[in-house]
Amino acid sequence: MDFKGQVALVTGGARGIGKTIAENLAKKGVGLAIADVSVESAGETARELASLGVKTLALRLDVSKSDQVVKAFEDIVREFGRLDIVVNNAGITKDGLVLRMKEEDWDAVININLKGVFLCSKEAVKVMVKQKYGRIINIASVVAFMGNPGQSVTWRVQRWSHRRRWLVIFAGRMSLRRAIRGASIQN
Repeated sequence: MDFKGQVALVTGGARGIGKTIAENLAKKGVGLAIADVSVESAGETARELASLGVKTLALRLDVSKSDQVVKAFEDIVREFGRLDIVVNNAGITKDGLVLRMKEEDWDAVININLKGVFLCSKEAVKVMVKQKYGRIINIASVVAFMGNPGQSVTWRVQRWSHRRRWLVIFAGRMSLRRAIRGASIQN
């Protein structure tokens, strides 16, 4: 498939898996919006990827904040004129047993890992339906389906593993409604 000239947003794109995804997209000629809670890290990655000959944009983005998500999508469309691919990659873990877990840690994991996907997908669909084209890709762990030895159930639930199950359901429901409009959602 030829991606040259398309534009992608990668959340959590400044390092790790997100950076690797962004690098691979850049090598295919995709313009990139690199979003991360650290705009400095996002900027560094964006500069590295621009050296591959693609247009880049660094964004400070906390995916759990709807106002920041809306602004980020507006900035991307203003800068690039379109948005073809959204990679929902941002995620965190706050490891711990339920007896030791703080409520704010639980809330942070749910807000970033689940709510963030909802907020970014909601804004992406608005853009993609207008374009009659787009792809939303949700990244999560296979641990959702099998777990790791020694993990407590409470630990698994609050990690990316729960996100994976939720994303499968969420993407499936969105796909049914958006497929006829040219947008595709994948896990």
